[in-house]
Amino acid sequence: MPYTPTIDSPYVYTYYQDGAKPVSNPTYPALPAALITDLTALNNIIGGGLWVRYQFRWRNYETNPAGGAVSEPPTNTPIYWDGPVGNTDPTKSAVQTMDNAIAAFNAISGLNVMLTIQDAPDNYLIFDDSGTNVGLATGTLGGPQAYSRFAQHLAQRYDGNHGHGHVESIQIGNEEFDTVAGRTGRALPAVANASIPAVRAINPALLMGICAVRKTPTNSSTHISNWCQNVFSGITAANFPDFVDAHCYYAGRLSPDPTSTVDTTGVSIANELTLIGNALQSYAPTGQKTTPIYALETGWNVGDVVGNPTSLVTTTLSGTISSTQATPFTLNVAAGTGFPTTGNDFYLIVANEWMHCSTRTGTAFTIDQRNIEKDVSTSSNLTHANGETVQWAVMITDGTTDAKHQSRAPYFTAMFDALRTQNPNPVGKLGIWTIDYQKPLQAASVSPSLGTGTGSSWKAITDYMTAHPSWLSSPLNTLQTNARAAFKIRAQTRTNTRTTFFIVPANVTIYPKTMPLTASDGNLPMTASDGNLPMKEANP
Repeated sequence: MPYTPTIDSPYVYTYYQDGAKPVSNPTYPALPAALITDLTALNNIIGGGLWVRYQFRWRNYETNPAGGAVSEPPTNTPIYWDGPVGNTDPTKSAVQTMDNAIAAFNAISGLNVMLTIQDAPDNYLIFDDSGTNVGLATGTLGGPQAYSRFAQHLAQRYDGNHGHGHVESIQIGNEEFDTVAGRTGRALPAVANASIPAVRAINPALLMGICAVRKTPTNSSTHISNWCQNVFSGITAANFPDFVDAHCYYAGRLSPDPTSTVDTTGVSIANELTLIGNALQSYAPTGQKTTPIYALETGWNVGDVVGNPTSLVTTTLSGTISSTQATPFTLNVAAGTGFPTTGNDFYLIVANEWMHCSTRTGTAFTIDQRNIEKDVSTSSNLTHANGETVQWAVMITDGTTDAKHQSRAPYFTAMFDALRTQNPNPVGKLGIWTIDYQKPLQAASVSPSLGTGTGSSWKAITDYMTAHPSWLSSPLNTLQTNARAAFKIRAQTRTNTRTTFFIVPANVTIYPKTMPLTASDGNLPMTASDGNLPMKEANP
């Protein structure tokens, strides 16, 4: 029998395994010792049931098939990279790297594991965004049967019966079905319809999810609704996933605040949850309209210059600025109303360039720093025409909030609250990017080394964990509406080892199904007659 988990929780760490394609004989970094220490400690805090979401790019695990385009369904024999001939070094083997990671995770009592399948090897890329087999020349995605075969390989290898340990969930895709040209999502349903039942036939206890929807630079609401319609309407009831995913970033908006609704080019977290929930109600098959909505990635980079969330003051540029304009120089604007008073220094966003103003007199701003984001010298972001937007901005920090700076901490809290109280289906999980173990820290890092005091992201995150410590234990396959937080952890081969922190804020009661779910039970969510009732908020 496949391994069936017996304990669950709302908290998940996702570890992203960096590496390279096998053709380069890469070294795959081992799990940082600090990761295992932290996972163990957090798992102990909540009494077991913590999750680790392990992302290992498919193209770094399987060698690119020889001979050009692979047919669909594939007839080649896949070669899962175990290193060069005669290899005895586990860090040179993708297979052993994953085996060792799963073994380390399984050694933590009560820890659950989710695998994310993403990024097919090159010669499988014969499908386009519409789901049409267009061949290798213009293809950007792997085919349904190719995804299904790889998913089956992982489901069977890690079913607890083949000597390689066990996993409890598989997610089909990460972002690739909403990043390739077209961005319609039309290729995903066929992949889900092929992969999900094949995996469930191997281990019906596995929680199955699908690729995330993402926002677009403009018309985000329309894109999210259309993408979800295309995806949800194309997956059958029997093959529908146990959760859907959204990746929620707020760069490029007037305000970095995820609750802000002032920017029509973006979408607030509450609105996005509503859009996805409405799409499920309209287009998901009967019985699947309340499928849980997760937001597995969100975050703010320390050092980013973003729109001042309390002012949203904008004006327009008077004159032009060349890419070679040296500092200091005077930047003239049409109106200075609302900007800091004379003598106050502050940040500006001019179109897409970040600048620092040392002093201001009326509509004349003295710029002493430009290109703070460090675009290349030829970037179009550094050339500005008359009439371009000029916005009062602040710099994102991990603890300081004043006229020039904004801590990320309240945004994480706002995301937690949204997933806990505004999710229509009714609770979801949230992912926060990232936690570092080595220096230098990545810009999006959430780490105790950045500070743990009042105002820090670390304190905001751990305070929320403390307030919402656990779910009631229950077999995984009965948790069709489980809200889980996820910490995403990333190990970089060349520069550093980092992680991504995912958290879901929720304190709920789950009523367990009384017997293991089998293939004959069909797809979740279950009904009251199955002994699996809707969740409700529980008292702390």
